[in-house]
Amino acid sequence: MKKEETFQILEEYLKGIPVYNTHSHHLPAEQLTDVGLDYLLAHSYLNEEWEDCGVPGKEAFCRRFRDRSFYLWLSRALTEIYGIPDPLSPENWEKTDQAVRAAYQDPSHHTRILEQNCGYQHVIVDAYWNPGEKRTDSPVFERTYRINQFLYGYNLTAADHNGNNPYQNYGWKFFGDLDRYLEQVQRKMEEAAESGCVAFKCASAYDRGLDFEAASKEDAQKALASADPTEQDIFHFQNYIFQEICRICAGLDIPLQVHTGLGKMQKSSCRYLTEAIRRNPHTKFVLFHGSYPWLDDLCGLAFSFRNVYVDLCWLPIISTAAAERLLSELLDICGADRISWGCDTWMSEDSLGALLAVRKVLAEVLSQRIETGLLSLERAKELCERILTVNAERLYHKNKE
Repeated sequence: MKKEETFQILEEYLKGIPVYNTHSHHLPAEQLTDVGLDYLLAHSYLNEEWEDCGVPGKEAFCRRFRDRSFYLWLSRALTEIYGIPDPLSPENWEKTDQAVRAAYQDPSHHTRILEQNCGYQHVIVDAYWNPGEKRTDSPVFERTYRINQFLYGYNLTAADHNGNNPYQNYGWKFFGDLDRYLEQVQRKMEEAAESGCVAFKCASAYDRGLDFEAASKEDAQKALASADPTEQDIFHFQNYIFQEICRICAGLDIPLQVHTGLGKMQKSSCRYLTEAIRRNPHTKFVLFHGSYPWLDDLCGLAFSFRNVYVDLCWLPIISTAAAERLLSELLDICGADRISWGCDTWMSEDSLGALLAVRKVLAEVLSQRIETGLLSLERAKELCERILTVNAERLYHKNKE
């Protein structure tokens, strides 16, 4: 069977698979009352490019960015949702904008895209603006709880890149004592788990490196005891707290999702997590984004540690080619049992674009393996189901076997 034929078979098969979307920042319904094309772009990964061009600059915007993955997949999603046959261009810009605005007059439009166009069974939402926020606008929404702020509990005003500080968010008392602080952290994480959060999330690569080295309790206490802690004091404090968070995750048997790759670009490759992973064999580390651009580092960790899980979220719309390369290598070195996917988007249209991208990645990689004799068509279909649904169900819903 030729690759073109198997690609088409898989592409069609993928459309019928219910999807467990492991990572999203889907905006609350109250922020979706005045949505047009400009709003979609402002809340996409093309937001800075759109702001640079400005609304009158749609011709320049389309000309300059039409070959980028972000643009291509959003454009295809707009075509599928709104029935406009051609890719987004200056010529159909106003027509697309009118279609978007008309559709959003229905408050359920955004969730209907997720449930019907995308076919999501579950969507894990990372509400970094309000960690652990419960969503009631769709039954598919689940929650992860972002833990970055706990690394900034050494004083009342320090905050992560989203402006979160646990004393300010929760009205905690500042005791200046590490044990009492950790009691508060553990209690909050246990409350999050009891309230239904299925994961914890660390996005510290936007704040600092991922080199969470071993730290002593005595060194960590120094940041709490000082009105003006040094950078080294803070580093020790954060390393110690991260270690305790890993311990808590293991005790609760809840995965720890970790942003790797793009960010501050200073020690943000997943390889800087190696020692933390080694120290915590019972913690399930779900490493996001392929650690792009350091794909090989992720392959090495996935090969070496059974408690490392790979989430392809975001990668297919950063670079579809990079996602294809990573998936092919992962299948060679560790199989498909620890691979999942999430959209990592704010808007439903972008989410569908991300889904179209990962479907293309799966069909391309698996049809190539069929053509070279490495895979049967039936096994390829099984792998599609594992990566888009089954693996995430088993990871985040422990009763699914």
